[in-house]
Amino acid sequence: MDKKEYTEFVGKTQAPLREHKRLNTESLKQASVKATALVHSDEWDTYLSHIQGFLNRLIELDKIAIAELKSPKLVKYEDIMECKMFVRETEAIIICLEQVIQIPYAIIHDRSLLGDIVSKIPIPKLPEKFSKTLV
Repeated sequence: MDKKEYTEFVGKTQAPLREHKRLNTESLKQASVKATALVHSDEWDTYLSHIQGFLNRLIELDKIAIAELKSPKLVKYEDIMECKMFVRETEAIIICLEQVIQIPYAIIHDRSLLGDIVSKIPIPKLPEKFSKTLV
């Protein structure tokens, strides 16, 4: 796989993620969350319903992709890798959204939970071989 093919492959695999990010951004702009009355408020319910909707959709997409990975019809290496990357990205976003939902509760009720919640958010590490070429 040459550089051009790799760039096209990465662009193709990132397209669903970019769409989800766009939808998340648009939806979150519509949801007004007031810090002073976050939990048990109409604003929190609106915010949570948007986040929960995205979370449910991502869980559905993740299940579909995992089923596709198990399918004997998926045989091309590029397709398998694209699907695996999608699953990995989707699962990371699912974990992040689950943690985002828990953070306001922890802030209001038990701040000692924050460290545990934040530590579960997956932060990818750039492979060393890439970090040397990008610096």
